[in-house]
Amino acid sequence: MRFLMYVFFGLLYLLILFLDRFYSSETIFLFKSLFLTLYIVTEILAVRMEDRKNWMIKPVVLASVFTFLIGYGITNLRFIIPDSEARNNLFFTFGNDPFNLLSKTMDYIVLGLVSMWIGYRSNLGFFLFKFLTTSVVNLKKYFKNSFDFNIKLIYTFIILSIGVRFYAIFIGVYGYAQDPEQVIESAGISQYLNLLGLLAQYSLLVLSLAYYSEGQNKSYLKVIVLLIIVEVIFGIMSGMKSLVVMPFVIPMVAFFILKRKIKKSLLALSVAAIVIAYIIIEPFRILRFMDPNFQSSPKYIIQTLYDAYILNKQVGLGEAKDTEFFLFAFLSRNNYMIEAAMAIDYENNVGLNEHDPDFLSRLYFAPLHAVVPRFIWAGKPFENTGIWFTHRVLGFDFDSSTGFTPFGFLYFAGGVPFIALFFFIFGIMQNALFRFLDLGSGGMIIFLGLLFTMVLIDTSVNGIFVAWIRYYPLLILIQYFTFKK
Repeated sequence: MRFLMYVFFGLLYLLILFLDRFYSSETIFLFKSLFLTLYIVTEILAVRMEDRKNWMIKPVVLASVFTFLIGYGITNLRFIIPDSEARNNLFFTFGNDPFNLLSKTMDYIVLGLVSMWIGYRSNLGFFLFKFLTTSVVNLKKYFKNSFDFNIKLIYTFIILSIGVRFYAIFIGVYGYAQDPEQVIESAGISQYLNLLGLLAQYSLLVLSLAYYSEGQNKSYLKVIVLLIIVEVIFGIMSGMKSLVVMPFVIPMVAFFILKRKIKKSLLALSVAAIVIAYIIIEPFRILRFMDPNFQSSPKYIIQTLYDAYILNKQVGLGEAKDTEFFLFAFLSRNNYMIEAAMAIDYENNVGLNEHDPDFLSRLYFAPLHAVVPRFIWAGKPFENTGIWFTHRVLGFDFDSSTGFTPFGFLYFAGGVPFIALFFFIFGIMQNALFRFLDLGSGGMIIFLGLLFTMVLIDTSVNGIFVAWIRYYPLLILIQYFTFKK
């Protein structure tokens, strides 16, 4: 049955390619976008029929929705709307026939999507899971099953995380308040500060799992609420919308994993957090980069946030009546077609030189990047390909990182074969990751700790492997000491 499905979609895509000679490139691009959407829906429905209990939390399903459907599927409507800003910008960027390039880029995106699903269904994930848990050392016996945890350790993590982030703010390496020069100077410790700063999110996850488990402890609720407030404040100060929403997403995901239901109140709060993030953070970023005297301190950041709120009031950005703003913001901020197309076009027409990042070596040496600290390896490359893309490909001189998608990264590294190969590997990793849910509370920590690397597939493809190599053993250790026998 599955073979027939692949035959059907293969023939359908060949038909679309054949119609290229009869229809405009814009129409073909629309056909390919619809094809991607139809393929995703078909695969998800097949998974739902196979596993009605767990289908919504499978990493391959979540990646299909959040990376592909939103990133390169339904949000493509922004280019079809007549006289829209996105459409005008598209023609300004690529010339008279931009949809020809977008249509060719969709070929690579569809290839990545299909390769990911083939990798997931290949069942090689079982062997990867076995390798990670029993092949070298039998780690299964170290995974905890109980939700009874060391409360003193969790409180210590929360205090440490808060202190570390204040320190990161003062030395200028926190979020959008960071100073690019200071980030380079503090590269040896900044990654450790970021890691310690995540301890509060980990603590929120542990508290949520314990609270929503069968033996609910009501005393945890006050700590959860307080921790959510603290995390939202730090998220706003970071200037990163994801960090504003994450404090509501974490308990919502914990609830879903335990109950297999969506908690509507947390979903509503997540949506509200997204709206607040767009209203405050967008103008905050503008003011931060326009202010030559910007200082990385809590007082100055809060003052800039207040100025951003006033700016928003003056220009009427995102008022309740202006629903078009939120629709446009959603479409523009979550669509990455232009960035992917620009990367592929740059490689085809300009090409990389010796001064550009070596994307291939970043993939090959990802294990070393994960384990060798910078004070030992002074020449270890910085994760600054986004800034390079802003300067080199976009031609801007400001130090802002641009995500040019995993398709751009892999195309720079090895072309079309690398797109197919690495998304096939991602599918295998998604299959293996889902199996950790069977290992109790400790397995849930591994699953949730690595989940976002497999759901929101990032531009820095090498960073995905670095995260797995670096965080997997740390997550095993931290869950072992967090939960009691």
